[in-house]
Amino acid sequence: MTALYIEWVDAKTWGSAYYGSEEIKELKLPIMRSRGEVVIETNTELFITQTTGDGEYHNIIGIPKGSILKRKKIP
Repeated sequence: MTALYIEWVDAKTWGSAYYGSEEIKELKLPIMRSRGEVVIETNTELFITQTTGDGEYHNIIGIPKGSILKRKKIP
């Protein structure tokens, strides 16, 4: 398997509060950082896992490829 370091943009909601026109200019989506081994990769999605063993996987995360800002192989 290939191990990767990935930086990607995550979705976020700001709840049911009201925001003024100046406040909304300050809203930013969070940049997440993940490390893991690739378990599935399609044209649109990347699934990585943090823990593997005996053909089992744990802590799997799916990331839309359009959200990925940086992708680097980990030796």
